[in-house]
Amino acid sequence: MKRLQDQLHLNWLTPNELFERFLDVTRLADGTTIREELERIRDGEAFADQGLSQTDQTPEDVILYKQKREEWDAARNTLMELMEEEFLGAGAEGCWLAIGRRSPFVEEEFIPRHYWEFLTPDRAARNAKSERHGLEFSGLRCLILQDLPREWRLYVLAESDEIDAAIREVGSRPPVAPYRKAKAGPKSKRSEMVNAFRELFSTGAISKIDLANKKGVWNKVLSHLEVPEGARGYSYNTFITHVSPEFDKALKNRNPEN
Repeated sequence: MKRLQDQLHLNWLTPNELFERFLDVTRLADGTTIREELERIRDGEAFADQGLSQTDQTPEDVILYKQKREEWDAARNTLMELMEEEFLGAGAEGCWLAIGRRSPFVEEEFIPRHYWEFLTPDRAARNAKSERHGLEFSGLRCLILQDLPREWRLYVLAESDEIDAAIREVGSRPPVAPYRKAKAGPKSKRSEMVNAFRELFSTGAISKIDLANKKGVWNKVLSHLEVPEGARGYSYNTFITHVSPEFDKALKNRNPEN
């Protein structure tokens, strides 16, 4: 019998092509897609670069344009970090799947979904690895679950899960950190942080004064969730994008005398 990946006559995506697809569907809190925001940032960078290329500038103009360029660069870096978290979180949820080889001498295999909790992809090189777990997959080919014919979806997920179960049975599954992140996809992680903030604010564990220090509030939320700093999907950038808009709501709804 043919291997499953050989039976699927689909246009497989490279990691870069898959990432490009996600740029068009991943949205920020205001509904803007990541691609639309990247285009806005590019326009800002072009404006700053044009200003720097002008010959009739004052020293103050040069300083201003350089500051603007640095601000746009920082915005791009923040946005791409957020996108990477969303992308890998979607992989851990099974929204997309990948196959690859552990070495050039073995057959391709489906990569268990939970591996994207710790694998770091190099999209251009089409590989993913975790030095900590001693894992590396090369020649990655990817597909989006919703692109599959309906009758294939459960079949694909079942095969991926069977691999996952077999790994657990022989005891060779790389350890996953024992915090809630292991069970939460990108949307549920954001919801966890929002709900934790609301709970802490309503009980007074986070006060109005605390809201002036967003990083401090973020640390309190992570501590409440028992999630270590640096956990994928719970970054400060994700917190700022999805949780800090709750600050104004909290201040409006909170009883003034509290």
